[in-house]
Amino acid sequence: MLIKSIVLRVVNFKCLYLRFLVPVIILLLSACAPVEKIKPAKVKAPEKIVVEKIVVKKKQQLNVAILLSSSARAFKNTAAILSNKLNKNSKEYILTGEKKKDVKLIREIQSSKHSHVVSMGLKAANAAVSLKSKIVVFSHVLNYKNTGLVSEKMKGVSMLPVPDQLFKDWKALSPGLSSVVLVTGDGFEPYVNNSKEIAAKNGVDLIHRVAKNDREFVYIIKRLPLHVQGHWILPDSRVLSRTAIKEVMSYNSKKAKQSVVFSEGLLSLGGLFFVNVSDEEMAGLILKRLDDSLGANIIPGEDVLQARRHDVGINKKVSSQLNLSIPDNYKKFVRY
Repeated sequence: MLIKSIVLRVVNFKCLYLRFLVPVIILLLSACAPVEKIKPAKVKAPEKIVVEKIVVKKKQQLNVAILLSSSARAFKNTAAILSNKLNKNSKEYILTGEKKKDVKLIREIQSSKHSHVVSMGLKAANAAVSLKSKIVVFSHVLNYKNTGLVSEKMKGVSMLPVPDQLFKDWKALSPGLSSVVLVTGDGFEPYVNNSKEIAAKNGVDLIHRVAKNDREFVYIIKRLPLHVQGHWILPDSRVLSRTAIKEVMSYNSKKAKQSVVFSEGLLSLGGLFFVNVSDEEMAGLILKRLDDSLGANIIPGEDVLQARRHDVGINKKVSSQLNLSIPDNYKKFVRY
């Protein structure tokens, strides 16, 4: 019995000892175990940020051929101003009227390094139509509608006066003005319709008649109703001739009708005042069209760019004959 009790105690002691010893052994073995190296996590390299280079295109420099229909003063004056504004990046060419020479001249412009062409006058504009690879701006052309000049690469500037300014000036000189006539060839409908609206706003009825030639022009003027007080004359060579202008203006003077003309030289024939787009204004309009076309290979905008202002010159003698008083702010425009 005693022996059995001793054996049990020994067994219990061993169990207790083992309970304590086993964890210690496991702990020691764990401490002695080789430590596995922890591989660092792969960090993804940041993506390269590609900055797109902004390429600023250098503005194309104008290189202009200025083609004149003749050596007329109007063409030469505008060409001189334009050439000065272009800072000598231009070359002047003048049509001779001789077919072989002019064909050669156009070929020379075609094969030149000129990117742009400015044509002055109808002959030059017609000749420039064949310059297919060039940007062409035409000027000093009144009737462009019936000549096939306009395309994406060929557009013009207007030589017509500004209707708003014209009727404002006319009413200032002749407050009682109520009815005037304008006789032209065909093709002026948009401009005339706009002028009619502006005239109406100024209390004036603008009558438009279309003539086929200078004789019909004279015929229409001499058979106008008596209430028509004024005659606005545009430089339409299709219906005007020196003889027709002199005859009509002489008739207007006798009938005490107010003639608004397009040239200072016509004041001596009895014109009340003249209106025309100055050479400076014309050159400015041309330069704007050239600048607008740079890099575009076309000329954006309307077929013909309208003038923003025009020059005025008054005939003091005629205004007195018509019993019209020149306002103080208009006396600076007296030219004759």
